[in-house]
Amino acid sequence: MFAYNVMTEEQCEKERSFPLMEPGVYNFQVLEVEAKQSSKGNPMIQLKLCVWDDNGKEFHIFDYLVATPKMMWKTLHFCKSVGLEQKYLDGQFNENDCPNQSGKVSIIFQQGKQNPNGGYYPDKNGVEDYIFEGEKKNVATITKNDFINDDIPF
Repeated sequence: MFAYNVMTEEQCEKERSFPLMEPGVYNFQVLEVEAKQSSKGNPMIQLKLCVWDDNGKEFHIFDYLVATPKMMWKTLHFCKSVGLEQKYLDGQFNENDCPNQSGKVSIIFQQGKQNPNGGYYPDKNGVEDYIFEGEKKNVATITKNDFINDDIPF
């Protein structure tokens, strides 16, 4: 017999959701890498990151390095974060350089949204930026007062 405890929709959704990280800067290591095409047909590297919170708990977060002019900042910051800046500058960086790389990453909270094909995308964590030494202001220390004047810190 199929034995179970009856749960409401709300209880089911609560149990279904994955725990999320608090926004902040954490250590990461690349677990998996796949070269793909973005939905618009651009070259892209999909990264599966293992990110550790302040208590050492592991979270798996996906990120995407897309080869478009508007998104190259993220690829450059990833390379700087893991010590591959020169390879990037030489035009030699590719997906084979990514496995097991580690560094620091700024994690954000992304609110779920309606799926145009039906259903709902749940809340999740995402990569805001990769952190490297000598970088602009640390994202975790930015406050709303930093945006009052025109001298935006990034």
